[in-house]
Amino acid sequence: MPFCDACDGWYFQSHECPPIWDTAVVLSVGDDVPDWQPFRAPDAEGAAIKAAEHYDCEDYSLLRGHTVEILVRAKTTASEILRFKCRGEMVAQYRAKEIYVE
Repeated sequence: MPFCDACDGWYFQSHECPPIWDTAVVLSVGDDVPDWQPFRAPDAEGAAIKAAEHYDCEDYSLLRGHTVEILVRAKTTASEILRFKCRGEMVAQYRAKEIYVE
């Protein structure tokens, strides 16, 4: 299965990269012009999720119950800025392995 370096994803046969979205994390109300960071995603919500994952990669504050506001706008068109409230969620995963007794 081929891997696309441009959109950082695997694909099966034909492939078209998802659009680029500009995202910005709002740390506090009244911040100056935010630093926009591009992410490829099929829609604005997907871009907000990718931005949240990137933001939370060090201290995991979103996984500990905090939220963050993320602004999203289309990179290729002069579109409106959408706002998303993002949080993380831990999903427990359990495994079992049989113990063989001799």
